Amino acid sequence: MEYFLIPPYCALLLLGLGDVAALIVVNGILGRSVILNSQYEIPASSFIQWNYNSLLVAQYYNSSSLCTGQLTGRCQVYGNGSLRIDNLSYADQGDYTLNTQILGSSTFNSTNYQLTVYISRGGLNGGDIAGIVVGVLAGVTIIGVIVFLILKKKNPPGTGCDIPHSAQANIYEIRLPGVQVDTAPTVKEESHYQHLKHPDLSVYQTMRPVPAK
Repeated sequence: MEYFLIPPYCALLLLGLGDVAALIVVNGILGRSVILNSQYEIPASSFIQWNYNSLLVAQYYNSSSLCTGQLTGRCQVYGNGSLRIDNLSYADQGDYTLNTQILGSSTFNSTNYQLTVYISRGGLNGGDIAGIVVGVLAGVTIIGVIVFLILKKKNPPGTGCDIPHSAQANIYEIRLPGVQVDTAPTVKEESHYQHLKHPDLSVYQTMRPVPAK
């Protein structure tokens, strides 16, 4: 069996680092919220601390969350160690470190994060689209009701579809392209009873009434 000799300065370095996790990269959208999730289970009796570029910005102890520095009023630390940052700005991007320590013991864990903030280029999210659709439908409905009321006020019932006599006379005068229309005046057709009229008017003078029986 082979043995490896660790130099003394390397042993001291490992002891000083403790349990160190790999760098976790997190992306956030400008103006929105992002959560830096804890990667391991943290006992309830732990002291939780978040540093931003080596400066204290948030901590959690005894079921109480406290945000300070540039995250004042914009963050929340949960009991599992996760950190939520609201209303992201470009100033929030950088290196974050989660430090946890179980009270009454020497157990100390540290996790490193790298946060990058981007501007949204993917369009609107589902909530924004739903709000726009509801607003458009409501606006169209209101406009339709207003137009209906205006037309109803201008055209009372019973008169809205009445056509003036002068307009009725011109309805049948519309000519179609390429169609020859006879514009000669029509001759009024005589009644069939006019053919029974005797041309000699003296006949009607000599007619006498028939005495009743």
